[in-house]
Amino acid sequence: MHQGLKLFRATMRAAFIPSCLLAATAFTAPAFSQEEEVQSVTIIEPKQGPSPVSAPKIQPNTFELGFTYGRLSVDDFATNSIDGFQASYHITSDYSIQIISRSADIDRATFERVIGLDFLSPSDREFKVTSALFGYRLFNGRSFFSSDTKFNSRIVALIGFGNMEFAGSDDTGYTLGLQYKTLLSESTNLDINFFNHSFERDFIGDQKRTQNLEFSVGLNVMF
Repeated sequence: MHQGLKLFRATMRAAFIPSCLLAATAFTAPAFSQEEEVQSVTIIEPKQGPSPVSAPKIQPNTFELGFTYGRLSVDDFATNSIDGFQASYHITSDYSIQIISRSADIDRATFERVIGLDFLSPSDREFKVTSALFGYRLFNGRSFFSSDTKFNSRIVALIGFGNMEFAGSDDTGYTLGLQYKTLLSESTNLDINFFNHSFERDFIGDQKRTQNLEFSVGLNVMF
């Protein structure tokens, strides 16, 4: 019986040692495998970042030509549609020279309707203004039409003199204005204009300096 016990112990030892080796191999194999996988990963660094996007800008020595449409409120008379054109030359990015030409057919005034008489002939009802203006950029900014669409913009102050005709009067007057300009592309821009065309008018014996307000939108081509 003693010999049988020794045989049992020897058999157990022979079976236990290979089992331990097999278990150790099972636990260490995934670790080695994971280490090999980590070492095999290669990180590729970009050679350069994204290219910067340049928004359109007005360059010096740039010409503009465009058309305008809006509304004109004539002192003592009605508010009517006005249209015309403008030509500009940008001396620098801040200073510019602009020539504007506008015309509008003015309806009968309220007092003419009440009385039932026309105090002006059809030819005298056309309001005309042609002015040469000097412009100075006050502010630069951005116009946002959506979260993904934005344009460079600027506010320009304008002052100048020109010839103005209405109600039989033909005189030299001055024009003051502000212009909000949005650069749609390298070759086109959009203007929102507010002008005051002021001149001396003699109407039915009443001579006065009139203030004639224009609000208009213009589309221009740059070249």
